Amino acid sequence: MTQIDTSKQIGVETPTIVIAAKSVARESLFRRLIALTFRPSIVQGFVVLADQGFRSGSTFLASLLVGRACGKEVYGFYTLLFSILVSAGAFQAGLTGTPYVALSPSKNKLEKHAYLGSVVAFHFLLSGVASFLIFGLAAMTYFCDVKVVPVELLLGFSVALVFVLFRDFIRQVLTMQAGYAYMTMGFCSAVPAFGILWFKRRNIVFHSHRFASHVKESWSIGRWLIGRASITLISGPIYCLALGVFKGPASVGLYGACMLPISFLSPIGQAINAFITPKASHAAVRNLKEVRTIVLTSVAVLGVPLISFCLLLFFFSEYVMAILFEGRYAPSSWLLLTFASQMAVLVVSASVDSGLIALKHTELGFKAQVIAAIVTIIIGLPLVYFLGIWGVGLGFLTSRLSSRLYQCVHFIRLTR
Repeated sequence: MTQIDTSKQIGVETPTIVIAAKSVARESLFRRLIALTFRPSIVQGFVVLADQGFRSGSTFLASLLVGRACGKEVYGFYTLLFSILVSAGAFQAGLTGTPYVALSPSKNKLEKHAYLGSVVAFHFLLSGVASFLIFGLAAMTYFCDVKVVPVELLLGFSVALVFVLFRDFIRQVLTMQAGYAYMTMGFCSAVPAFGILWFKRRNIVFHSHRFASHVKESWSIGRWLIGRASITLISGPIYCLALGVFKGPASVGLYGACMLPISFLSPIGQAINAFITPKASHAAVRNLKEVRTIVLTSVAVLGVPLISFCLLLFFFSEYVMAILFEGRYAPSSWLLLTFASQMAVLVVSASVDSGLIALKHTELGFKAQVIAAIVTIIIGLPLVYFLGIWGVGLGFLTSRLSSRLYQCVHFIRLTR
């Protein structure tokens, strides 16, 4: 029997095999890194964040110009109306955009297009009613000679309300389908919004006989979002109103100045809602634990940058305010840290809120806002009365910590 000596063969071929294996591993690792970096979900996340950044950047510049050009009282009125605009956006999203994002993944293509047609029609109805109410308030202010808020501000607000709500509605609903081409919406122009509406017109099929049933379907979870937005008026804009009543419009202007540098956090929270809600809604159809993984990963990733932002703002607050307002407003570093902390709590917990919406437990968001409203009435308003602007910051921080903690506990329980 002939024995074959393979030692030489192995000795010669082994280095070649090892080198080839290493090159394949290196190539596969490189490909994996490229594939991971350019995954559609990651790219979409950056695009959504950039879109929100452009949108919030224009709002920031507008507020900065008003703060520099106008007096403290006028800037206070502007800040108060802007807080009302944010609340109006929450109402609109609660009945149109958010229910569509949460409910549409479970529908087929034709049903989704029909549902979208009803949602678009309902949005125009709501924004028209809101604009008409603000215009009526401006007319009443003019003819009754009530000079609580300048009439020109109310008139401009009634017109801007329609376009701002329409822009945000298009970005929330249609950009979820349109992909990456819609970053232009971040420039806060209504013209791209109408362009997107025209471009996506084939995805919108309106059936008048199904309008009522679609509105009823949205109402199934939208009622809690509307209730939540109503309660948010107590735990949100009421601080501006109370500060103006107790300390005067100039104090509201100082509040707006404190919130302006923190507004850089706003696009992060809005991007989370725009990115996490549809992603978690699709995951909720498959597995609840996947929803929990998405949400908790988002919380962990955001924690360190938010803490870093708060500390940087604390140490460099004097320079930041001097650059923004040329010394007109000079709040203390601790005051800015308080406002930044409450905004950080709101942003880092936005993914938990999105997770609850994806799970169709919007009633928990409503109950959380009830808790925030109770804390605001019992603790926040007395703090505003005695401490002024400091009371606003501490009241915001206390109410938001209590409400978000309630949401986090229930989210973990539901996805256990």
